[in-house]
Amino acid sequence: MYAPLQLTKDKNRVAFSSITTFKRKKALSDVDGNLFSKHNVLQTHSTRSTQSIVQRRVLNLDSSDPTSVEASKIAANRERAVGRSPGVIMTDDDIQALLTMGKGEELTIIAHGSPMFGKDEPTVAGKTAQELFDYLVHTGLRVEHTGVINLSACTTAWARWGEKSFAERLRDILQKNGRTNKVTGFRSFVESLDVDTEVESAYDERETRLALAHFGRYTMAFMKLVDREETEDEKNEVVQSLVKSAQNHIREVSKAGSSIERVSQIPQEVQDYHLAIGQLLMSFKRRYNENDTPSKKAAFSGGVYEEMRVIHHTLRNQAFGGKDESPKVTALPVTFDNR
Repeated sequence: MYAPLQLTKDKNRVAFSSITTFKRKKALSDVDGNLFSKHNVLQTHSTRSTQSIVQRRVLNLDSSDPTSVEASKIAANRERAVGRSPGVIMTDDDIQALLTMGKGEELTIIAHGSPMFGKDEPTVAGKTAQELFDYLVHTGLRVEHTGVINLSACTTAWARWGEKSFAERLRDILQKNGRTNKVTGFRSFVESLDVDTEVESAYDERETRLALAHFGRYTMAFMKLVDREETEDEKNEVVQSLVKSAQNHIREVSKAGSSIERVSQIPQEVQDYHLAIGQLLMSFKRRYNENDTPSKKAAFSGGVYEEMRVIHHTLRNQAFGGKDESPKVTALPVTFDNR
């Protein structure tokens, strides 16, 4: 059995690579990333304003995920911490969750976030900015609503490769459709520790964190390939997804080598990682299909996964000395005004 890496969750800590909750703090659109090097580690405590604001809605877009559920509670309880009623928590099961939301009420969206990677657009809860907008309208977001939309997910404000971030894309779509909402997001991988404290990965470590984050997805994919209960059609879908992933890793290497500026953005060990994973997966489909029985296919898949595990641990050792990452720094949300 090829089990995923074991992650431990302290009862007082919500540690999640793609979940955070929004701290009301002045957000700067032009924060100097150099302030967030791994050598400038800061402690953070909430400096929320205590002036009266309208009630907050918290929309959990992954109600089946325990960490997402906990993050939603923290977001709602931030209102209680400053003497107001806790925010109202809604889930993706609520068909018309936003229909009764007040005109100026803030909306905090709890979800996984992913930046642009290869040919893939940035996403929140697996949705592109257009898909999320369509979903919000479907669940009752009215044109008259002017409240801030807080994207409480990782990397939503990361304009990777110079392309627009998820938050910018959503802001532009809102504007195009006659909406005036401001949108907030984060430039890095964020976690919420409690109602007073939020931290994120240092900006100069984002590329490494992004590379390592893919390993968890591959672990789940390869577990399906060695699972006897998975159907052949389900396994073929996994194989196709691995082919697409290979193309994205190779594209990352190509992008990094297209200019001196981009080479400097991505550490050499991260480029080596993308190349190794891309090459390993590029020929996977052909070699997988060369095995003529389910047991041979499973054994082959397990062997490839072990090769991938070695590549993953090599990067982790090079970057963080065997740890998951360096200590995080103060998390600062970024606000995108609706011009």
